[in-house]
Amino acid sequence: MRKVSRNAIAFQRRVELFKRSLQVNDYNQARAEWKRYRSTVGAKSVVAALEKMAGTRKRCVYCCDSRCSDIDHFKPVKLDFNAAFKWNNFILICPECNRHKGAKFAYAEDGSPLLIDPTTADPWQHLILDAETGIIAPRFSGESYDLKGEYTLSVISPVNDEATAEGRRRAAEKYIELAGLSALEGDSANARKAFTKAVKYDEFGLAPWFAFCEGKRNHAFLSLQEKCPALWQKFCILACKQALNAL
Repeated sequence: MRKVSRNAIAFQRRVELFKRSLQVNDYNQARAEWKRYRSTVGAKSVVAALEKMAGTRKRCVYCCDSRCSDIDHFKPVKLDFNAAFKWNNFILICPECNRHKGAKFAYAEDGSPLLIDPTTADPWQHLILDAETGIIAPRFSGESYDLKGEYTLSVISPVNDEATAEGRRRAAEKYIELAGLSALEGDSANARKAFTKAVKYDEFGLAPWFAFCEGKRNHAFLSLQEKCPALWQKFCILACKQALNAL
């Protein structure tokens, strides 16, 4: 699971979505109007904007392993038909994650969604990574697990499928190897290029984990911070850019 930045869409497309929303008064109307809208030129433009958010290889923002091809309504239309045509409610995910998510949607005591929205929240604030296995788990604080992390992983279980976890483990391993090698050989133009390439093609969104979360305490990254502080700072900047889709 990775943080992505929501892009803006053209004013004309926002107007189209608003006009469509005015034509629905219940769930059935919303589904019917949405089906008609999906075949329009305006919908293709919206999909293009969502694909840009997803990155070059258009990986699902939840499992990060499969190609995203489904426009999901983060807040299900079944629960709120008024959310059918809201740009901020659209997210592009893969069919398997979409099938697991369905209309599942619960709220915390403060009224916020329990499901993590990667376009508004940093998933690593609610989740932790075991770099040795690639498994993601909810954060544990005090005497309980993070509710949003726990709920999200229970709903979208493909995040920890065996193949997905293995891909995440390999991505983490590459980061650790690169950090260790750079700490050993020192800061250089080649090392900076290697980190830039690693972050750019990191489809699992692990750079922020190693830059700002528990990952920075990995032995290889601790050595990098100590021996190559300028390179470490460069990596942290790249991690920020990754979350903003700015690479």
